[in-house]
Amino acid sequence: RVEEAYIHCSKHIPLMQKRDKKIHWGTDDEKLKGGDFFNAKNCDPDPSA
Repeated sequence: RVEEAYIHCSKHIPLMQKRDKKIHWGTDDEKLKGGDFFNAKNCDPDPSA
């Protein structure tokens, strides 16, 4: 019996209307996933680390 469940990504929530873009389910391809969402590559490293 399931008490709680969580969805880690909005792409797994079914849409209630048609969309033009194709969703690549379960991919590990950075380009298809959208890449660096938080733009971490261009941030300065944390000086306290």
